[in-house]
Amino acid sequence: MKKTKLTKILALLLIVVMGVSCLTGCGGQGASANKGGSGDAKTIRIKYWLAGFGDKWLDPVIEGFEKKYPEYEVVVDSTSSQSAITSAWGNPEIDDTDLYLCIKKESAGGLLEPLDDILDSKADGETKTIREKFSDSYLQLEESPDGHYYNLTFGGSLVGIYYNKKMFDEVGVEEPRTTDELVVVCDTLYADGKKAFCHFKPVGYWEDYMADVFFTQYDGLDYVLNNFYGCTDENGNSPSLDVFTKEDGRYEALKVFAQVVTPEYTMVGSNTYDHTTVQTMWLQEECTMMICGSWIASEMASVEGGDNITLMKTPVLSSLVNKLTTVKTEKELRTVVSAIDNVTDGKKDESAYKQGDVYVVDGINVSADDWEKIRLARNTMATNASGNSAYIPTYADAKEGAKEFLRYLYSDEGYTIYANALQQTLPLTLDSGELNTSKWTEAAQKQANILNTTEQLVSSYYASKHKIFNIGGARWKAYDITYCDKFCSNNKNDRMTAEEAWKDSLEYAKDNYEVNWLAELK
Repeated sequence: MKKTKLTKILALLLIVVMGVSCLTGCGGQGASANKGGSGDAKTIRIKYWLAGFGDKWLDPVIEGFEKKYPEYEVVVDSTSSQSAITSAWGNPEIDDTDLYLCIKKESAGGLLEPLDDILDSKADGETKTIREKFSDSYLQLEESPDGHYYNLTFGGSLVGIYYNKKMFDEVGVEEPRTTDELVVVCDTLYADGKKAFCHFKPVGYWEDYMADVFFTQYDGLDYVLNNFYGCTDENGNSPSLDVFTKEDGRYEALKVFAQVVTPEYTMVGSNTYDHTTVQTMWLQEECTMMICGSWIASEMASVEGGDNITLMKTPVLSSLVNKLTTVKTEKELRTVVSAIDNVTDGKKDESAYKQGDVYVVDGINVSADDWEKIRLARNTMATNASGNSAYIPTYADAKEGAKEFLRYLYSDEGYTIYANALQQTLPLTLDSGELNTSKWTEAAQKQANILNTTEQLVSSYYASKHKIFNIGGARWKAYDITYCDKFCSNNKNDRMTAEEAWKDSLEYAKDNYEVNWLAELK
């Protein structure tokens, strides 16, 4: 555990000696004397989960905040133990934390302070509200069923396919535009003696993040958010078993996984090693690609090889053509994706393709509806930003101070300090214009550009999830039997096909829906 600023440590020790308060292990401090007060105390106590990004951003942000608001003092408890961070959560008698910076609280029992007033306020001297500065797609993830916001991000990143540029160049492949092209890339790497993918035990981030990306590409964010995670079927029934058993983009995701997470394409040891070991092997060129986040630059800074790692836009699900009316083949889909990339990247104006009610791309007449579906699919990325969550207990002594700290973090001044310390962006824009990233690495600049053009952020941390997920424990994948490790198992007896995995998922839902998931809601 780390305490910021020696003087604050001494001050806390003095308090302990005087018997006013006490520290209890790594996870929490004793209840403060002001517990149950007005919420306007001037000492802001923060609990921080010291994860992949470390704390090199936190100290300079605190320094800037205390300089701007000298009436406040910030004290931080930080540890890599998530359980220690939240050990006192929900118990006002022993928890004097004013601001949590850690994994999201999805079910708070009424103990989370609404943060709407932060979103609807402006940082000092700025013209936009903080709500206007945040990405609409991110806010869509955070809006609770009651319309309020109880969590806002302090970190996280895009999650997607990161790859070694040097190894791509060695075999002469480029970033794939579609999942069928991704299979070709894997096969080309394999033919050259290179492993395409690695993941850590048991399946890395394939099932945690990429499944929802392909699901969203296929069925659209509205369906994924409101029908599936809202557990509402197409007839308006909620909760409904039908949302778990309908053959949709979840099945399409499994089919892609079964094509690229194979024994031939996957690094040996992926199903047994931990994430640090696998990431080290990846950076040392024992494989080419990994589902990861931009935390890799901070988390593995001491390992050589990171200079060649960069993020690609997630390829468009090739089976999306099943949902289109004017784009019928894989070749046509690739062509349209390239045109959309030209527009997104600023190489061409949309008017270069739009002719009346259709888009004309290399002789293909693409309907406006198909263009939009492909555009949204191409600009859909996973994020863990909503999981790296800032939240304030309703019982906090320094609620107003904690809100002022978050308001400063989201101000142009605070956010610039944060972003430059990590070379990492949040789903947030500056009031004063574009963030200057000219001194960042090429990979960091690329990640920022992808985030800025992402239209649909997806996450497993939807705030509006039906309680059957948060309370009932519902999952669409049978997590007691993970799939990707079965797709690439070297033992043929353990190996599964996508069809077997989907059937297993359906049986899992049917077996658990009433006896476990619904039972937990009663």
